[in-house]
Amino acid sequence: MMTTKGYGSNRLTIEGTLSNGRQVVIKRSRKRTGELVKELVCIANLQHRYILKLVGFCTTGVELLLVYDYMPNGNLSDLLFNPTQNLVLELSTRRKIIDGVISAIVYLHDGADVSIVHRDIKPTNVLLDQNFDAKVSDFGIARTLHNRKSAPIGGTNEGMAALDGDTDCSTAAAGTVGYVAPECLVTGHVTKKADIFSFGLLVLNLVSGKRCLEFTDLDDGMYNLIDQAFKFHTENRLMELIDPGLVEMGDLDRKKILNIMKTVLWCIQTDPNLRPSASRLSAMLLSETEIRPPLEQMVNNYNSSPPDSPKASVELDGPR
Repeated sequence: MMTTKGYGSNRLTIEGTLSNGRQVVIKRSRKRTGELVKELVCIANLQHRYILKLVGFCTTGVELLLVYDYMPNGNLSDLLFNPTQNLVLELSTRRKIIDGVISAIVYLHDGADVSIVHRDIKPTNVLLDQNFDAKVSDFGIARTLHNRKSAPIGGTNEGMAALDGDTDCSTAAAGTVGYVAPECLVTGHVTKKADIFSFGLLVLNLVSGKRCLEFTDLDDGMYNLIDQAFKFHTENRLMELIDPGLVEMGDLDRKKILNIMKTVLWCIQTDPNLRPSASRLSAMLLSETEIRPPLEQMVNNYNSSPPDSPKASVELDGPR
């Protein structure tokens, strides 16, 4: 039996079972939209354990279907923010999700045949399998940058036409409010550092259990998680951002939590030149030594416009 259910993005999807017993989810479009075609071209040859696997596709008339493996634990957003969920993720599970997503981003930026910027890293687009391993999904607004191996994603030059670009391409601002890097809103330029910004916010969601933007009873009416992170850092109160559910579980490793939070601060700086690369970020997250937070002037400049100056000089724990 086929049943409809929200899954990943907002497009209509259908859960089903193939003849061999494999559970799948079908992303369906009654119109062959540009986004869905781009997603097909973009992910056709991607092979990574933390990227949602494309099982197959079908096109009949104006309808396009993309078939993916079914993820029994849904998406990360529902687990973190849905009030009907009674499950509180353990720190080890949250850390496994963080490690999986950054591994996928390293692959997209530096390991695939072409460099791919996802452009919409957020909890809704992180699906979870039966073991709570992360699967990055929804490549509808992704863009390719330089082609390192001169091999188009779809195997033909025509396939690349939909996702053509250079190491820094310009496009209309796209993504989800709260996760779009500020330079993308200002300049429209797409770079790898935009994914780093979004990833930093996703990690902040995971550790704090809070959304990026929430309406509150405060005078300003809006809770901004980025502002709170920098404010708590300057006041030496980062531990107060930790999800109360984690605190209730106890046995939190303060050093490891603070290292994660300080790494997040590197990711969500306004100036993209000050954010670490995906590979450097992965190393920072795996580091057993204390991570130094961004320099004070970088933190204080968060609310300013992205500077036009070239890369700044930073300490060892900074961007590479």
